Order: sequence, then C-alpha cells, then structure tokens
Amino acid sequence: MSDIDSSGRPWRVIIPPKIARQMRRLQPGEQGRIKGAIDSLRNFPHQGDLRDLKPNPEWRLKVGTRRILFKINKKEHIIGIIRIGSRGDVYK
Repeated sequence: MSDIDSSGRPWRVIIPPKIARQMRRLQPGEQGRIKGAIDSLRNFPHQGDLRDLKPNPEWRLKVGTRRILFKINKKEHIIGIIRIGSRGDVYK
C-alpha cells in the first residue's frame, strides 16, 4: 500500500448525501464505528481490514458486519465513499 501515498498529508474524504442519509439510519453504535473508520481513511493507508478490489477500481474497508467501498483519486488526494452496506448487499 505504500505506493498509494508517501507524502504524509491527510486525504480528503467525500461522503455523498445519499450515503450520509443511509448512515443516519443505522444504530447509534454502528454509526460511530463507521464514522470512526471513515475518519481513519484520512490517514490512508492505515491499519485495518482494508483491501484493494482489483480488477475493480475500488477499495473495501471492513467494519464489523458492514463494508465501506470507496475509490481513490491519487491526483486530487481524495477518497470518495461509494457504498456502505452489509457483506451480502454491498457488492451487488
């Protein structure tokens, strides 16, 4: 993962409104864990259950029973959240 970024500067994480609304519907404890995991992406690459979903241009972060799918824009130094869901639904 060191080929992603070696500058040490934090990444900007973008959460689309649709996903923010979806997060608000989760149980408070689960909301907190997911928000914490998303905040940790600002220091990408970080420790955690993180996987590059090659050949797709997406990455996956596992948070309990949920998965956070995101894309990385290296040039703009942005991480865009594209989906949050349970393991059975998020990859569809």
